[in-house]
Amino acid sequence: MATWAQTLSGSDGGLLQQTSSTYVLVATGILAYVVYSKQETWKLRHIENAGSSSPLYFVDAVRYMINGKNFVTNAVQKMVKIPTLDGWVVLLRGEDVIDEWRKLPDDILGMDQAQHNTLQTRYTMSERIVSNPYHVPIVQSQWRRAIPRLIPDVKEEVEVAFETYVPTPASSEDGWTEIDPQKLFPKVICRASNRVIVGKPLCRNEEFIENNVQYTFDIFTTAYTLRLFPRFIQPLIGALFRTKEKNIDRCLKHVRPLIQERKKRLESKQDEEDDEPGNFLSWIMEDAKDPQDANEREWAVRVLVLNFVAVHTTSTTVSQSILDLAVHPECHDILRTEAQEAVDRYGWTKEGLDNMVRIDSFIKESQRLRPVGFALVERVLMQDHTFVNGVTIPKGTTLAVDIDDRNQQYPDPDVFQPWKFYDLQQKTQKPASITAITPEFLSFGYGRHACPGRYFAAAEFKIVMAYLLLNYDVRLKGEERLPDMFVGPGRIPNPKERLLLRRRT
Repeated sequence: MATWAQTLSGSDGGLLQQTSSTYVLVATGILAYVVYSKQETWKLRHIENAGSSSPLYFVDAVRYMINGKNFVTNAVQKMVKIPTLDGWVVLLRGEDVIDEWRKLPDDILGMDQAQHNTLQTRYTMSERIVSNPYHVPIVQSQWRRAIPRLIPDVKEEVEVAFETYVPTPASSEDGWTEIDPQKLFPKVICRASNRVIVGKPLCRNEEFIENNVQYTFDIFTTAYTLRLFPRFIQPLIGALFRTKEKNIDRCLKHVRPLIQERKKRLESKQDEEDDEPGNFLSWIMEDAKDPQDANEREWAVRVLVLNFVAVHTTSTTVSQSILDLAVHPECHDILRTEAQEAVDRYGWTKEGLDNMVRIDSFIKESQRLRPVGFALVERVLMQDHTFVNGVTIPKGTTLAVDIDDRNQQYPDPDVFQPWKFYDLQQKTQKPASITAITPEFLSFGYGRHACPGRYFAAAEFKIVMAYLLLNYDVRLKGEERLPDMFVGPGRIPNPKERLLLRRRT
């Protein structure tokens, strides 16, 4: 019988040798991590730390990941450094500092590296998404110009989605149906957005919708997992992930027939004689000038990425605003009357949505108090820079803007005031709608890099709320809203929150 020692040191190297090697590898990794974090901390020693002292860096980074908002509440300076799992982020506050940040050119304040780091695009999307984002001008131009003709289609998809996902109770005395907003609204928004991204009937394919909703969660899961490791180790860990390729394959299964059909139309120049309007997939195919982008996989990636943007940010904002609607029944009749009058006069059109000014104000106030994240719009300094307050930030530092801090620059900032922006617009005669970009409201960003899809997103917000008001009564299942949850800087409604809907007759 082999002894315990023989077992541990067998002919193949033995468990003991393997365990020792593992310990050495782990110890080396920990040492490298400590040296790396100490070095980065020393560079930013003049910036207030939102957490504890540097020996507790990793503990603070975990605390920030679990509940980022509460973690930085006590920091009072205009600049504060936040320990994240893959390095420090300097959080900017104050109108003067943020205004300077807005004006910095791209050769000083870079966006590409920040996106790579935050979303781990190499392992979740494609490097071409960042190196050649030619889809962004399409969203800024073709998509935005098409919004007036798209609104009736989007409303139709919202209606079909509600009919599909909100069942009518078979036997219920009061007619109320319980729904999970974080399951319903991602699907509603995904179907409505894909009416523009890939068109009908694919936008109603349940497997395609499920895959796109799942892709959103896969991005965050992969990115957060990789960010558990120092940046110099991430390429080794990232090589183990195959989630991206699986998601692209699933998407291609559905969009490849559309791509092949579109190619035939382009080759035969049939579109020159065809009045059928295009969609996002056809636009990116036509505008793919670089051969590296003109292939099925890259087009599938951009379809996925547009779904990621739509499903995450738009559905979260819709969920928050509908939950706030349920909490404020005193607003229902006012908003419902406005929606009905706009639809009766203009139909489901851009003009109709433009006249839903109180609905716009209600959603924006919800967005102000409950943005999808309190620290967004990350950028990386490409060279040392001294800000207007005299603080110098070294090259390579990741910067973010404290959105909550700016969104609080209003009277009684913690009180939900549904007509705040409606009254402000009436008083000043200046734009105060959801899409207006100001230093006080940064949920859609600020400056030349403000969200290019905010006009379509705003249309979706109002279509969903107006449709729901006109066709359903809504209330919370519980007596009051449950506290939101934070994952790092991100904010989501409490997963336990439930709504009750009842069909109006």
